[in-house]
Amino acid sequence: MAEVTNELMYELLKSIHQRMDRVDAILGEVKQEIVSIRLSVMGIHTDITTSTASCHVMTNASIA
Repeated sequence: MAEVTNELMYELLKSIHQRMDRVDAILGEVKQEIVSIRLSVMGIHTDITTSTASCHVMTNASIA
């Protein structure tokens, strides 16, 4: 079995650190996309709620 040296451990930890930096960057991008999707859904919900309320007002006005 290969001998584990401090130099080998250092290189391994450096590699892991670089990968974690990339994961952090990608995770930040995913979070931004989720926020964007959430805002879009909220806007669509508002549009639907407003349209539904307008339909009810128009329906009640035509009945009266």
